[in-house]
Amino acid sequence: MADMKALRNSACVVGVDESDEIGTLPGKSQLTLHLEAVTNAVRDAGLKVSDVDGIFTAGQHSPALLGEALGISPRYVDGTTVGGCSFIIMVGHAVAALHHGLCDVAVISHGESGRSGVGVSPRRDTSLTGQFEAPFGFGGAPTLFGMITTRHMHEYGTTLEQWAQVAVSTRQWAMRNPKAARREPITVADVLGSRPVVYPFNLLNICLVTDAGGAVVLTRADRAKDCAKRPVYVRGVGEGTEHVMLTQMKDLTFSEATRLAGEKAFRMAGVGPHDFDHIMLYDAFTSGPPIMLESLGIAKRGEGVRHFAEGRSTPTGAASPTPTRGCTASSRSSRRRVSCAASAASVRCRARSSRSSTAWAACSPPQARWSCRASAARSHRPALDTPAIVCFDGSGWSSGRLPSAVSTERGARASWLRR
Repeated sequence: MADMKALRNSACVVGVDESDEIGTLPGKSQLTLHLEAVTNAVRDAGLKVSDVDGIFTAGQHSPALLGEALGISPRYVDGTTVGGCSFIIMVGHAVAALHHGLCDVAVISHGESGRSGVGVSPRRDTSLTGQFEAPFGFGGAPTLFGMITTRHMHEYGTTLEQWAQVAVSTRQWAMRNPKAARREPITVADVLGSRPVVYPFNLLNICLVTDAGGAVVLTRADRAKDCAKRPVYVRGVGEGTEHVMLTQMKDLTFSEATRLAGEKAFRMAGVGPHDFDHIMLYDAFTSGPPIMLESLGIAKRGEGVRHFAEGRSTPTGAASPTPTRGCTASSRSSRRRVSCAASAASVRCRARSSRSSTAWAACSPPQARWSCRASAARSHRPALDTPAIVCFDGSGWSSGRLPSAVSTERGARASWLRR
């Protein structure tokens, strides 16, 4: 078995940015959103588009197409498509490619005209899910997550009010972000009173659908000195797969793939689930972050919602999970140098040492502040299926499949974009 520790800190993130605009953009195609994000992220790194020789992306637009549109001929491409976590998984793939000299500058890009559908090809689901689940009532992500969520309620007594608190916490972060689509405050009563979609979800339990793009640039540690920003080192990565069809999950209340991805990332980074000051969890639905906390071993089974009920996910929380994707969030922190992102919530935990790691998040040196912006994108199918986690070093990160976040130190921008 390969020793993934050999890749620890061998590559780093040197640039990150978003498309020029985010929201409802009927005048911009999906490809345009990709190209804007890549161009902006490369500029953020102090590089030129012609320096990029590795392209990583997923979805309808292949890395070959992006290369052609950018006017470059990449030495290495990766189009691994496994759902919303594809772009987190690609952090690990990019680290490996950079480490082995397959490319020198890698860019991971996601662009999606989720709301306007400009430049998006219609697709018919002929997969196993389309053949064997859709005919029996599974009509999209809300129905899939709904099954998971109601089972959790049955087994652990989780309530609608507890799920609603996740949305309330998310909105508090969005209120601080000038690019957020929804900045008005909401209450648990507002969530419970919003339009029903699929039980147990109402409208405010579900993430937004927007038009947006995001990109991150990575290079080897020995080349990072040539870039404009202080690098963020990738300390650990992990990915895992459990199922594609919801009906094949071993346990609807627990993501085995999340557990596997987390263990891999933690092992590579040399940390444990309780060594984090900050965690970010993807909140496509309000049940996602609590269940991921449980699957990662950060919370006991059935107790993930306590992090939100106790106010630990709010801007003023002592140790907070902060879902950031559904309502577009913005956060600032000057605490310790360890943070972890997994899907769209952030939780600050204890660190074993000053050089601990994060899961697809960014760390800052002592007393340095960092900020991150989350951009709402389209919800992905199926729920909690193929996690990836990334961990970043003391002046960097650590990751595993759960999130899609990129960030640099000292207040640089960070984007979370998930399908």
